[in-house]
Amino acid sequence: MHNCWPWPGSTQGCEPGRWKPPAATAPAFTDNRPPPVSWSWNWTARNAPARRAGTKSDPIDAERAARDALARAQLAQPKTGPERAALQMRLTVRRAAVERATTAQRQLHALIVTAPETVRSRFRGQNTRAMISTAARLRPTPVSGDVEIITALTVLRDLARRIRTLETEAAAHETAILTIVRSWRPDLLTLTSVGPIVAATVLTA
Repeated sequence: MHNCWPWPGSTQGCEPGRWKPPAATAPAFTDNRPPPVSWSWNWTARNAPARRAGTKSDPIDAERAARDALARAQLAQPKTGPERAALQMRLTVRRAAVERATTAQRQLHALIVTAPETVRSRFRGQNTRAMISTAARLRPTPVSGDVEIITALTVLRDLARRIRTLETEAAAHETAILTIVRSWRPDLLTLTSVGPIVAATVLTA
C-alpha cells in the first residue's frame, strides 16, 4: 500500500484521507530507548459540521442547535420570579440614570472650559463635585453681563441641578435594590466586594 497525501479526498492506493508516515523515514534506534509511538490522522466528512460551500452558515448552526434542544428529555426553564423581575427593572432604570448623570457631567466640564473668562474663573481649581456645587448655586440676573454670560450661567446651573436629580434617582434605586436583595438572598451581601448592584446583577443574569 502506498503512502497517501495528507489532505482529505486524495487517493494513492489507500483509504481516502488517511495518511501514514513512510516506514523508511522512521529513525532507527540502536540503544535501549523505546521506538516512537506510531500515529495516523484520519479525517471524515461526516464528523465535520455541514457547511454551505465550505463556509460558516448561521441558519444551519441555528437549526442544529434547535434540534439538539428539542431532543433533550427536559427543556431548560427560563428564570422567573417576582424578585428577579423587580431587580431587572430597578437595574435598568438605575443604569439609565447613572449614564445620563455621567453625560451631564461631561457637558458641564466642556461648557466650563469654553465659557467666558468671567464665568470660567469661578470654577478654577475645583474638582467635579465642587464644580457641580458651584454651578448649582449660580443665580443669573439681567445685570450679570451680556447674553453670552447670562446663557452660560443659566445652562451650567441647569446642568448641575440635572446631575443632582439623576444622582438622587440612582441612589433611590440602589436603596430599593439593596432591600430586595436583603429579603431574597442576604447571603450574597456577606461575600467580599459584593454590594447590592453586583448581587442584583448576578441574580438577574
